[in-house]
Amino acid sequence: MQTIEVTQYMRPSGHKKPIYLDVPDDVAVLSKGMSLSAEVLMTDQVVLYATYPDWDEEDELMEFAFNGPGGKNPQDVIIKLIKDCYAKNKEPK
Repeated sequence: MQTIEVTQYMRPSGHKKPIYLDVPDDVAVLSKGMSLSAEVLMTDQVVLYATYPDWDEEDELMEFAFNGPGGKNPQDVIIKLIKDCYAKNKEPK
């Protein structure tokens, strides 16, 4: 396992705070060069984002997760997003 940094945007001001997540080694390698971020909505859902700095805004990947037990937890969702973002970046343009 390796630790990766995700930028969390805090309510209500959007203040940025780094958070750290442990992910499998292979996922940490895939995440190199990505911008990863998260925000908690008023509904208590978590929105996670993955992109590369040179991507257009509309290319950014996003997925919802839920804090707490059951369902799609942020840890699993960020791993999926990293894999999807890496695969999308390797697609022919």
